[in-house]
Amino acid sequence: MSASAMLEAVEDASTLAKVAVFLVVQALMSRSFSFKPARSVSIRRILAVISDLPLGGEPSPSGSSAGRSGITFPEYLSMEDLASY
Repeated sequence: MSASAMLEAVEDASTLAKVAVFLVVQALMSRSFSFKPARSVSIRRILAVISDLPLGGEPSPSGSSAGRSGITFPEYLSMEDLASY
């Protein structure tokens, strides 16, 4: 095997290794990005729950419609409540 053939074989192996590393990194990145929508959906749900909470500890609305329907509003939410959303 001549020196140029050996050099070409080494370059081919190096190129093949770089392509393999590139493909592995791409696969890992695509898997990590596939989880982001689920997290952003849960964050949106948590923000929606927080936005529904009364500001400044104001009492829950005790208007006639809330009283008749039997709806009660929690004064606070625990971490378990947030996790269930």
